[in-house]
Amino acid sequence: MFDGFVGLLGLAQARAEEPLVGTWQMIYQRFGDMKEKPLPLAMRITQSGTALRFEYLKGREQQLTMSFTVHLDGSEAEVKTGNGDTKASRS
Repeated sequence: MFDGFVGLLGLAQARAEEPLVGTWQMIYQRFGDMKEKPLPLAMRITQSGTALRFEYLKGREQQLTMSFTVHLDGSEAEVKTGNGDTKASRS
């Protein structure tokens, strides 16, 4: 029982050191063998209950270009443009 508790404590510390929620800046992108520095692009991730919201931001002004929500129960959610319009899903 003690070993299991130590394992859970280690897992909790690992999550605290590298959280998913926050703003992430893209520092490079790769196309095949080419590695390029991108235009300023970031992803902001926020959590509301059991849902995670992803927002793609571009430029130094961090203009919202697209957003979507992921429900941890697997239910579907809409993908929206920066203007709030719903994007058509692809089949």
